[in-house]
Amino acid sequence: MGAADIRAGLRVSIASRGAAGAFANGMAGLADELANATGIADLGTAIRSAARILRADDVVLTHVDRAANSLVLVAEHNGNPPGTSWRLDDFPATRYVLDHRVPGQIVAGDAAGDPAELAGLEPSAWPRC
Repeated sequence: MGAADIRAGLRVSIASRGAAGAFANGMAGLADELANATGIADLGTAIRSAARILRADDVVLTHVDRAANSLVLVAEHNGNPPGTSWRLDDFPATRYVLDHRVPGQIVAGDAAGDPAELAGLEPSAWPRC
């Protein structure tokens, strides 16, 4: 990963032009996969693609319900069914990403990370059904 600044306890990438272009191409391909999904079951491939593009161990697909001020799980994750929700106010770095329309990453063990977001990475933080 290229250099990164810290904003609201979140690593925000400052990539070189070439790396940014490759990332943008990967994201465009991911957008196509998501656009072609016809159901929840089709999202598995897109989620795996997102993890590969982002070099992430795990990816959770949520949508933002602005009316309820919450993040809502779109596809099953860690035993939680679609529709499980969390208050957006509990995730300030996520709110920063949404408000500023920038990509960002929470990294486990990052001393500069937002404590609430880091706690959300722990398996025990995910409610079980």
